[in-house]
Amino acid sequence: MRRNPAKSTWRRILWAAVVTLAALALLEMTAGIVWKQIRWRPTVVQFDPASEFHNRLYFQKDRLLFWRLRPGQILRGGYMGSRDVTEGIRISRLGFRGDDFPPQPAAGVVRIVFMGDSLTFGFRVKDTETYPYLFKKKFDRLSISPLPIEVINAGVPGYSTLQGLRYLKGDVLPLRPHIVLLAFGANDQFQAFGGDDRTYAESQLASSTGPKRPPWLTRFYLVRFIAAGIRELKFKPGGSGTRVSEADTRANLIAMIKLCRDAHVEVVLLPDGRGENHVEAGKRMHAPVIDLRPPEFERLRDQLSIPDDGHPNAAGYRVIAEYLVGLPEIQQLIVKVAKTVRAAAEIL
Repeated sequence: MRRNPAKSTWRRILWAAVVTLAALALLEMTAGIVWKQIRWRPTVVQFDPASEFHNRLYFQKDRLLFWRLRPGQILRGGYMGSRDVTEGIRISRLGFRGDDFPPQPAAGVVRIVFMGDSLTFGFRVKDTETYPYLFKKKFDRLSISPLPIEVINAGVPGYSTLQGLRYLKGDVLPLRPHIVLLAFGANDQFQAFGGDDRTYAESQLASSTGPKRPPWLTRFYLVRFIAAGIRELKFKPGGSGTRVSEADTRANLIAMIKLCRDAHVEVVLLPDGRGENHVEAGKRMHAPVIDLRPPEFERLRDQLSIPDDGHPNAAGYRVIAEYLVGLPEIQQLIVKVAKTVRAAAEIL
């Protein structure tokens, strides 16, 4: 009996399609099992090598900021910054560390915001052990201000001055602070992952304005693995550059000072890295520059820091808070602003 060549060809095509679909289904099932086990996700923190930062339980993606703290939660375990804090780290409904606070300051209250990275956030210490929290407690005991102060901790782990500039404009200034203290610098000088912050920001902008990926496509685990692999290859360590150039650090600081001045907000620079760039920006903009850590901190670093980490421990944060509260320029600034706020309230 003579076979029909066309029919035989279609059978082979159909059989190949069935085998291919079965193989893809098996790969998809395997990818799903592995994905759920290792919880591999496309990198949330693009530049920090600490894998704990990739956990979306604590951070969420943001096209402008790259990542931000997920609001309204208590961090426990998993994330490196909370593993030693048994009671957990609280993130307010507005996405800042600590208790909830009203979006606008109450009448007759001086609102002070400390901005920075993990050091300001308070790495691996309790909510009541961060230096912004302790600053308020210790300043209140001085009883030198004609008005009470309110302190907001706007530190976010891993933030550079570029992120700080965007965070100030979009999240902090809308809170109508009276004083902003900027404690950035350390992350600017870290090694970049295949491209600096500015390059990554441009790629984020391009992806947001370019063709959209069909949402159903990301439901497949194989697609997620491929996307994650491409991202890891693109932003892998090994580059010789830093996250933010020194020129951009200065430019970002100057831009932050200008934003504060335009909003009639007093600003202080508290460098914890690249101090010379802060000094230069401060001189140019006539803004005060004060080292975040006291001079004797280096001498007692082993006692005041987390071993093999570099972040201050609870004792280190107490020393920083006491040092800042004791500075005459800080005290005088708060008292001056408090008098201005009180005078404005009396006029109204």
